[in-house]
Amino acid sequence: MAILLYPTRGCNLGCLYCFQRPGLPRPGAMRDWEEMDWEGIRKALRLLKQYRNSCGTEVVLHGGEPTSVPLDVLERLMKLIRSEGFNVGMQSNGYAITEDHIRLFKRYGCHVGISVDGFPDINTLRGFFDEQGREIKPASEEYRKRVMENLEILISEKLCGGVITILHRANAGDARRLERLKEFLKWLEERGAQSVRLNPMSADAGPAKAYELTNEELARAYIELYEYCKGLRLKVSPFIDMRRTLLGERETVCWFSGCHLYDSLVWAIDNRGNILSCDRILGWGTLLRPSQLPHTDMFRMQVRTLALLQTELRDDPYAHLHRGGCPAEGIGGDWRRPSRFVPAFDKLFAKIEEDLRKALPDAIFPTEYPDKVRYVKMIDAGYRWDIWRGDFTR
Repeated sequence: MAILLYPTRGCNLGCLYCFQRPGLPRPGAMRDWEEMDWEGIRKALRLLKQYRNSCGTEVVLHGGEPTSVPLDVLERLMKLIRSEGFNVGMQSNGYAITEDHIRLFKRYGCHVGISVDGFPDINTLRGFFDEQGREIKPASEEYRKRVMENLEILISEKLCGGVITILHRANAGDARRLERLKEFLKWLEERGAQSVRLNPMSADAGPAKAYELTNEELARAYIELYEYCKGLRLKVSPFIDMRRTLLGERETVCWFSGCHLYDSLVWAIDNRGNILSCDRILGWGTLLRPSQLPHTDMFRMQVRTLALLQTELRDDPYAHLHRGGCPAEGIGGDWRRPSRFVPAFDKLFAKIEEDLRKALPDAIFPTEYPDKVRYVKMIDAGYRWDIWRGDFTR
């Protein structure tokens, strides 16, 4: 996993479904980058450097929107990150990227992930919306045009670190929209993009809630996109993650890691050098970790996952693989409960497992292992499931 670094929590957009939206300043309302504690950030990086095995070797500038920060501040951050021995990346909405940014990315080897939900006609929940969810159309239309132009430039310059696309009713709610989303994925492949992540849109309340897919809709969209992506060279998450876990591996998307709310798999640093839990909960208020490093016993022991395996998910054949999903999506807003999208994940797991069984008829998959609690403990102890022996191996 990468380390996230938030130079600002401000953003130049006001997307309808942003999970940081409840606590996020409106566009242009925050200049918190002016309060950057450079020495605090350096100390945090040096602390995390001791735990590269769990933290990774890349620091991703995140937010908010990192391109809201002046170019000279971004360069100073990149220089600091590289001086501490980390690679540097960025996750951006792609709206404000200029030729100067492109030169900066090249100078520091910064690969930029772009968050975009498809072509402009299905990317309609991202843009400029007021507090009541009303769209500011001219500004949104300009954003949707520019993000596609900038995405194409990043791909052509080999600076695109991947695309994150959120699934909702505006881009995956019916057959026509799904076809447009497939065309977008094909467009990405033809231009040389390497990877895409398809995340479910989650909204607890407000104007965005109407656009959240039901589990039936989400499963149908996922399975249709999974079938379509078999013909593409793109690496598409969560399809590749589910395949890995069914083959007994541990490496997976963060929302199958067994996080709990206050101590996530992801490490994050704010502009003051504080080490936080993940970006999914910044809208709930900035949450410091209960213990700065390493992960607490509650995380290492997978307390939330093991509790779910013995209660609500006792009869779920894939529970030890998805581990209850992201706590920020917990049923009823309760992080201790499974993600509301677990039923959709299970249907997609079942489809991918069906295909694997056809390709590998002699394999013994993790779903056949009867003790799910022991499975999680063994995988976390460094073992992997050998599908040919039907047992754990180093």
